[in-house]
Amino acid sequence: MWGKNFFEAAEKFGTPCTTATKLKTWMHEAGFVDIEEHILKLPVGPWARDKRLKQVGLFEMVNMDEGVEGLSMMAFTRALDWSPERVHLFLSEVRKQVKDRSVHSYYTL
Repeated sequence: MWGKNFFEAAEKFGTPCTTATKLKTWMHEAGFVDIEEHILKLPVGPWARDKRLKQVGLFEMVNMDEGVEGLSMMAFTRALDWSPERVHLFLSEVRKQVKDRSVHSYYTL
Protein backbone atom coordinates (compact mmCIF):
# COMPACT_ATOMS: atom_id res chain seq x y z
CA MET A 1 0.00 0.00 0.00
CA TRP A 2 2.89 2.39 0.66
CA GLY A 3 4.18 2.00 -2.88
CA LYS A 4 0.72 2.48 -4.37
CA ASN A 5 0.17 5.67 -2.36
CA PHE A 6 3.68 6.97 -3.06
CA PHE A 7 3.30 6.40 -6.82
CA GLU A 8 -0.10 8.13 -6.75
CA ALA A 9 1.32 11.14 -4.90
CA ALA A 10 4.28 11.38 -7.28
CA GLU A 11 1.94 11.26 -10.27
CA LYS A 12 -0.14 14.11 -8.81
CA PHE A 13 3.03 16.19 -8.44
CA GLY A 14 3.89 15.53 -12.09
CA THR A 15 6.94 13.45 -11.21
CA PRO A 16 5.92 9.85 -11.89
CA CYS A 17 8.03 7.04 -10.45
CA THR A 18 7.78 5.03 -13.66
CA THR A 19 10.59 6.84 -15.50
CA ALA A 20 13.05 3.97 -15.11
CA THR A 21 10.78 1.62 -17.06
CA LYS A 22 11.05 3.95 -20.06
CA LEU A 23 14.83 4.45 -20.14
CA LYS A 24 15.60 1.68 -22.63
CA THR A 25 12.97 2.98 -25.06
CA TRP A 26 14.21 6.54 -24.71
CA MET A 27 17.80 5.44 -25.32
CA HIS A 28 16.73 3.57 -28.45
CA GLU A 29 14.71 6.55 -29.69
CA ALA A 30 17.75 8.78 -29.12
CA GLY A 31 19.75 6.59 -31.50
CA PHE A 32 21.73 4.40 -29.13
CA VAL A 33 22.32 0.80 -30.19
CA ASP A 34 23.31 -2.37 -28.32
CA ILE A 35 21.40 -1.20 -25.26
CA GLU A 36 21.52 -3.57 -22.32
CA GLU A 37 18.91 -3.40 -19.62
CA HIS A 38 19.56 -5.12 -16.32
CA ILE A 39 16.53 -5.45 -14.08
CA LEU A 40 17.34 -6.13 -10.44
CA LYS A 41 15.17 -7.00 -7.48
CA LEU A 42 16.04 -5.18 -4.27
CA PRO A 43 14.56 -7.08 -1.31
CA VAL A 44 13.16 -5.16 1.64
CA GLY A 45 14.13 -7.24 4.63
CA PRO A 46 16.44 -10.21 5.16
CA TRP A 47 14.06 -12.79 3.66
CA ALA A 48 16.03 -13.66 0.51
CA ARG A 49 17.83 -17.02 0.34
CA ASP A 50 20.92 -15.60 -1.34
CA LYS A 51 23.42 -14.45 1.31
CA ARG A 52 24.29 -11.20 -0.49
CA LEU A 53 20.63 -10.32 -1.15
CA LYS A 54 19.81 -11.14 2.47
CA GLN A 55 22.36 -8.54 3.59
CA VAL A 56 21.20 -5.99 1.00
CA GLY A 57 17.62 -6.57 2.15
CA LEU A 58 18.62 -5.98 5.76
CA PHE A 59 20.17 -2.63 4.80
CA GLU A 60 17.04 -1.70 2.83
CA MET A 61 14.86 -2.66 5.79
CA VAL A 62 16.81 -0.22 7.99
CA ASN A 63 16.64 2.38 5.21
CA MET A 64 12.85 2.07 5.03
CA ASP A 65 12.45 1.99 8.81
CA GLU A 66 14.45 5.17 9.27
CA GLY A 67 13.68 7.01 6.03
CA VAL A 68 10.08 6.25 5.09
CA GLU A 69 8.72 9.27 6.95
CA GLY A 70 11.02 11.63 5.06
CA LEU A 71 9.89 10.11 1.76
CA SER A 72 6.21 10.17 2.64
CA MET A 73 5.18 13.11 4.79
CA MET A 74 5.21 15.93 2.23
CA ALA A 75 3.91 13.75 -0.59
CA PHE A 76 1.04 12.24 1.38
CA THR A 77 -0.07 15.45 3.12
CA ARG A 78 0.09 17.69 0.03
CA ALA A 79 -0.76 15.40 -2.87
CA LEU A 80 -3.08 12.97 -1.11
CA ASP A 81 -4.48 15.45 1.42
CA TRP A 82 -3.74 13.21 4.41
CA SER A 83 -3.29 14.67 7.87
CA PRO A 84 0.15 14.27 9.47
CA GLU A 85 -1.49 12.05 12.11
CA ARG A 86 -2.86 9.74 9.41
CA VAL A 87 0.58 9.54 7.80
CA HIS A 88 2.22 8.66 11.13
CA LEU A 89 -0.38 5.97 11.82
CA PHE A 90 -0.03 4.52 8.31
CA LEU A 91 3.78 4.52 8.51
CA SER A 92 3.75 2.66 11.82
CA GLU A 93 2.02 -0.20 9.99
CA VAL A 94 4.47 0.08 7.07
CA ARG A 95 7.39 -0.24 9.51
CA LYS A 96 5.82 -3.33 11.09
CA GLN A 97 5.41 -4.99 7.72
CA VAL A 98 8.93 -4.08 6.62
CA LYS A 99 10.25 -5.98 9.66
CA ASP A 100 7.93 -8.96 9.15
CA ARG A 101 9.97 -11.78 7.55
CA SER A 102 6.84 -13.39 6.14
CA VAL A 103 6.32 -10.32 3.94
CA HIS A 104 8.58 -10.69 0.90
CA SER A 105 8.50 -7.21 -0.59
CA TYR A 106 11.04 -5.85 -3.03
CA TYR A 107 11.71 -3.02 -5.45
CA THR A 108 12.43 -3.58 -9.11
CA LEU A 109 15.40 -1.51 -10.27
